[in-house]
Amino acid sequence: NSIEYFRKFLDEFEKTLTNSIKYLFENAEPYLVKHKSFLTLSNSYTILQILKKLDALNKIEVIICESRPALEGKILADKLTENNVKVKVISDSEMSIFISKVDAVILGADKILPNGNIINKIGSFSAALISHYYNKPIYVLADKSKYVRNDKNEKENSTTNIYFEEVPAKLITKIITD
Repeated sequence: NSIEYFRKFLDEFEKTLTNSIKYLFENAEPYLVKHKSFLTLSNSYTILQILKKLDALNKIEVIICESRPALEGKILADKLTENNVKVKVISDSEMSIFISKVDAVILGADKILPNGNIINKIGSFSAALISHYYNKPIYVLADKSKYVRNDKNEKENSTTNIYFEEVPAKLITKIITD
């Protein structure tokens, strides 16, 4: 029965996703628990789940860039607010002001390249540069499925797509996966 097969597939997928978040949080907790305030951008299921878990352990404050042009940051902010996480949405241009005031920056990754660079939402490279300037840690949280074997096509695609950009590994404090 195709409906039963599909239901089993979805159940397994949900179980895999739940376990992935669980393991990722276990790996991230030693790095993140010492911080009380974070800046992030865009919208990410992984970032949402990790911040919810972190807030449940130790109340935190999250500053979220609105992430133009589609305002994905506001989507994440609404989801965190629904879970009683203290959130402040800022314009993308205010990033440098607020990175200087937070304890750490958290980014997701659409792709993790073999050289340790990541591809993520536009604004990520600016966040990494500003974090480096202010000596703030920048953590990338992503599941292992984000690793790619060959970065040639990823680099070509990122240079022609204005919604994504490459962040050099030397600006990233730690990539944390499940």
